Amino acid sequence: MPEVKISCVDGDFSYSDQACYIERKHKTVQIRCEQGYPFAVHIGWNTPFEKGRDRAKGGETIYLHLKKDALPGEYKYLVAVYDPKTEEIWTDDPYFIIKP
Repeated sequence: MPEVKISCVDGDFSYSDQACYIERKHKTVQIRCEQGYPFAVHIGWNTPFEKGRDRAKGGETIYLHLKKDALPGEYKYLVAVYDPKTEEIWTDDPYFIIKP
């Protein structure tokens, strides 16, 4: 199962995979925040996943399930991370690539 690990320190994002490549055989992608902060993802209306948005409380993991008819391509998504220490919400826009 592909996993995206988000790290956000003072608004600077880094990812275990900047572009998460997903093969058709992968049914689920898991996303988590390395700091254990609450976060949300929003893929949008053209999402290749069953849900276009989801959120996680601190320490939780989001599981996105690939649609059976998901089309290959590049899908940008929004990540929003809440830093409870500073009470800031930071955003970024990485992407998934669904392989043919």
